[in-house]
Amino acid sequence: RMTGTTIDREDWNWDQVPDHLKISFRVVDDKNKKLLEGRSLSELKEALKGKVQETLSAVADDGIEQSGLHIWSFGQLPESYEQKRGNYKVKAGPALVDERDSVAIRLFDNPQEQQQMMWRGLRRLLLLNIPSPIKYLHEKLPNKAKLGLYFNPYGKVLDLIDDCISCGVDKLIHEAGGPVWT
Repeated sequence: RMTGTTIDREDWNWDQVPDHLKISFRVVDDKNKKLLEGRSLSELKEALKGKVQETLSAVADDGIEQSGLHIWSFGQLPESYEQKRGNYKVKAGPALVDERDSVAIRLFDNPQEQQQMMWRGLRRLLLLNIPSPIKYLHEKLPNKAKLGLYFNPYGKVLDLIDDCISCGVDKLIHEAGGPVWT
């Protein structure tokens, strides 16, 4: 700011700026070979998401990633994971992942995604280890209430009940201060 004139972002006509002056992102591998190039960092991240997940799984050669878990049988789950590969340090965040009939431990490069997956995975692990109230509801719920559930705007009764149970578990996780790692 040499003259005191402020230039706003809207003052630039980016269509007239030559391509070689616009920012560009290039993703290279450990041998400096170009994997992908583009102007949108978010598009590059999305395009390489699967490759990043593969790389994280390949680096995690110490058995941190596991599948088919039904109980918390893996000790303390670290909130961050670091592994040296060549000249690079690979940093990731392990989290429980919901696989419907079990949970898995997977690595994530994005802390927000790690937190989101951990919440869902912990919810599934808890649901796998508590008895389902569906049999109780079927036996104890009065017929009028069952009929009211049948005509609910939500859809299938079992989907509604599953959603209510999930909400209850989410409330418990929230009241406990969020997902636990031990």
